[in-house]
Order: sequence, then structure tokens, then C-alpha cells
Amino acid sequence: MISLSVVICTFNPRKDHLLRTFEGLRRQSLNTDEWELLVVDNASSIPVADSFDLAWHRNARVLREDRLGISFARVCGLRATKSDLFVFVDDDNILNPNYLEESLRIGRCHPNLGAWGGTIEPEYEIPVPPELAPYMGLLAIRKVSKAAWSNAYNTAVTPYGAGMTIRRSVMEQYINPVREKQLVKFGRKGLETFFSCEDTDMAWCAIDIGLGCGVFPELILLHLIPQRRISESYLLKIQEGTYSANYTLHRQRGVQYWRTRPMSGHISRMRFWLKFAMATRVDRSFALARIRGEDKAAIAEI
Repeated sequence: MISLSVVICTFNPRKDHLLRTFEGLRRQSLNTDEWELLVVDNASSIPVADSFDLAWHRNARVLREDRLGISFARVCGLRATKSDLFVFVDDDNILNPNYLEESLRIGRCHPNLGAWGGTIEPEYEIPVPPELAPYMGLLAIRKVSKAAWSNAYNTAVTPYGAGMTIRRSVMEQYINPVREKQLVKFGRKGLETFFSCEDTDMAWCAIDIGLGCGVFPELILLHLIPQRRISESYLLKIQEGTYSANYTLHRQRGVQYWRTRPMSGHISRMRFWLKFAMATRVDRSFALARIRGEDKAAIAEI
């Protein structure tokens, strides 16, 4: 009996990375009879079905979604699955061997949760420059030291998309007709789109239907970080796009969002700009990128 579905959404993947993703899945302690594997080819120029052999898994399929965007790809995977639980795995993720088994256990032990995830460890293709190390979290790197969950909109316990396990009822809320425009607005499209936040939006649909979100240290995956992402220019684009999307998402859901640049209070503004003046060049660049993102989202509201 199939207990959960693993969904990999991919667009023009690096073959060596996706092969390692598949190898991580082959090593899972959960018997393949208990889970299915769906690979959603999101408009890749070279069809994924022609490049990889999934004969090792009896319940594996490759689907094609020509509408570019990770949200569309995930919906495609949902509609083709059989189970009530989904694990979203990116094409540069390697799950720990017990990941699926632990995620299934957590789902059974915590029926009050609608979405959950865990630690995401990095494997960098090149060394990270020391001045960029504080900003590696922009690449969905996360350390979970203890289990935590909430039924409130709380980013501290909201799982990231990489390795997120989510219930079918939550995904059905995410793709209901009323929210159709959200799927277009949020989410990555291809390799160079930086307005994201679809993962948070998707997880928070659990809150919308009375469930919670959580993170657990038992769930660990490795995120393969290519050289092109370890640069100041790339990370600045991520910073701007992430905060623009976060601002938009919080405002649309009526959740309080604290702007980086104080919008009122003479003393608050003075403290901010004094701290800004004393920061390093790199820190100032990232602060400005965050402000630009928030300002763009605020202007778009008007």
C-alpha cells in the first residue's frame, strides 16, 4: 500500500545533481512498496524522461508540465498522486536514508500538523567567501536543533519547500479556484526568477484549514549548492526577491510585517541609519537589497 508520494519538480537539471538525488532515494529505509516517485519535468529543453532510468522503482513515473513555474509543477504532481502525504524534493536534494520513514512517522504521531520539514545542510561546490557566510541562509540552509510547531503564521516553524511533507488536504486548499491567481504571482519560474515565497504560502494553507506547521531535527537532507549561487550578485537578487515576496505574502494574509527601514519614529530612523553607516560594504548592500524588495512590493500595492 502506498503511504506517501515523493514529488520532484525539475527544470533543465544538472544531471550529476539529479543522479545523486535519485541515489539518495534508492537508499531510503522505507520499502518502495510504501511510496511512489513522481518526477515532474517542468518544460526542460531536454526531456527528463529521455535522460534518466527509474527502473529501480516500480512505482516511478515522469510527468511533463509545460507551464513554467514550480507551483504549476507541484500541482501537476499532486493531481497524479495516489497518497494523502507528499514529500517535495528538489532536484539538488539528497535525503538522509531514514527521511521518508521518519516523515511518515511524524505524520502519524502528529495528526494536527499539515506541513513539516527539518534540517537542510549545504554542500558547496566552491568555498564560501567569509563576507557572504552570514547570507547563506538565503539558499534555504537551515539547522533544526529541536522539534517545534505552531498553528499560527510563524516563519520560525514553517518548513521550507525542500523536503517539505504536506497533507493532501493542505495542497487542495493551496490549489482551490479562489487562489488560482496566487499560483501565478508567487513561485520560482526557471533558474533565474527570484520572486519566490510559494513554499511559505503553501505551508500556511495548513493554518487556513485549522492544522499546524512544524520542523523536526530527525529530518535531514543535503542541499547541493553550485558555484553560480555562491556570489554576491546572485545572493543580492535572492535577498531582494525574497523580501519583496515576503512583504506581499504577509500583507495579503493580514499578518504583521516589520519593515527593514522604519517608516515612522524619528529616533527609530536615526538608529537605523546610524547602524547602516557603521556596517560593512557587503552588509550595507544586503540591507539596501532588502529595502528595495520591500519598497517594490509596497509600491505594487498602491
